[in-house]
Amino acid sequence: MTKVVFKNLKNSDLAKSIVLAKIAEATAKFPELSRHRISATLSMDNSPKQAGRDNFSLKLIINGKLFKNLILEKHAETLYEAVSEVTHVLVERLNRVIDKKRVIKRSQARKFQYKETWEHWYESAA
Repeated sequence: MTKVVFKNLKNSDLAKSIVLAKIAEATAKFPELSRHRISATLSMDNSPKQAGRDNFSLKLIINGKLFKNLILEKHAETLYEAVSEVTHVLVERLNRVIDKKRVIKRSQARKFQYKETWEHWYESAA
């Protein structure tokens, strides 16, 4: 389930559809994301006292069992650049989390296998 929130920014169907499409691409690569809650907050910051560029940001929060409280936030001069940066980093971060889980499972399996071998050897020696 994906939720898009606009903060200090007018609701835009185009921006919402772009964010949902980019998140759908990541969900296609990582099917585990389909069971997670995803919240995307699009915001714009500018100074009311000084003239200058606007600062757009996208904050992506993923809550679920596998990816626990994963938060990504990127700022850029345009909203679409921020969306692009977040999706690029999102794929890397999700790969890293899945690799970490795989390494932990593999090391636990090795410990269990070593323990069984040691117990078998100890029993045969006695």
